[in-house]
Amino acid sequence: MSKCEQCGAEMLWDDSLCDKCAGVEISPANNLSQPKMVDANIRKSPFSMISMVFFWLAFFSFVGGVSLCFEFWPADPGIGRQWKKTVYMPSVIWLVVGFVQACFFVATAMVLHYLRKISISLEYFDQK
Repeated sequence: MSKCEQCGAEMLWDDSLCDKCAGVEISPANNLSQPKMVDANIRKSPFSMISMVFFWLAFFSFVGGVSLCFEFWPADPGIGRQWKKTVYMPSVIWLVVGFVQACFFVATAMVLHYLRKISISLEYFDQK
């Protein structure tokens, strides 16, 4: 948990200002508080819509990889017989592909999330 820099209130997210103080910016020229218009939706949701899309793509790609792994899993060869190890390769490949693709989508979502946090920070602390 972090604390607000202005009022000291405890916050759940790693922001420097709480929701109350985010609408007010201290001007370095005259040290007076000047109201600044803040979009309330930006402060409420931790992830942007495009990040959530990438998280859903990660979920579906992992589920797809697991389901294709089970789909390509070889059936019972019969009594007294055994499959060679190469028969299991397509199912293992689909499982690994689904996992790697899900990791890629999660990494992309997290990069977009951190870029959004940087953008919000620069918007709030712009020294114009």
